[in-house]
Amino acid sequence: MDYTKLTTYLGFAIKSGSAVFGLDGIKKADKIKVIIYSSNASENTVKEIRYYAGKKICALIRVEDADLGELVKRNNCKLIAVTDANLANGIITNYKQLSEDTAE
Repeated sequence: MDYTKLTTYLGFAIKSGSAVFGLDGIKKADKIKVIIYSSNASENTVKEIRYYAGKKICALIRVEDADLGELVKRNNCKLIAVTDANLANGIITNYKQLSEDTAE
């Protein structure tokens, strides 16, 4: 998959202060709109993040064939959440489009 647009949206979120990193940050944050996690996140982390996504009623996206840390240029980054609604909608729309493109 080509994660160029996702990387761009995440970059905007980080620069604008609308990004939350890691499980502890996500647990403490308010108004999370989307959570993106890496396929190499531990099983226990994924279980917890699914719980919090349900609790906070937000979208959950798994990055399959790319390292999330490399996409956001942060070592060992497995989880990132976005609090800005417009950026989150762009990420979700882009992810749906990527999923449809790879299904064809």
